[in-house]
Amino acid sequence: MSSTDFELDDNFGEDDVNFDEASSKLSAKESLEKRRLIDDRWCFKKYAEKKQVGF
Repeated sequence: MSSTDFELDDNFGEDDVNFDEASSKLSAKESLEKRRLIDDRWCFKKYAEKKQVGF
């Protein structure tokens, strides 16, 4: 085996694969909303610095 070879372990039970699609979508939506809020805040800060207006 070379250093780039690996072996997949496909021995798993249903308990090992617990994926909740609804919760994953909600989590992605929340992450996107938080990212937008951070971006908006950053843009406002840059605008305020440019206009020399504090917030």
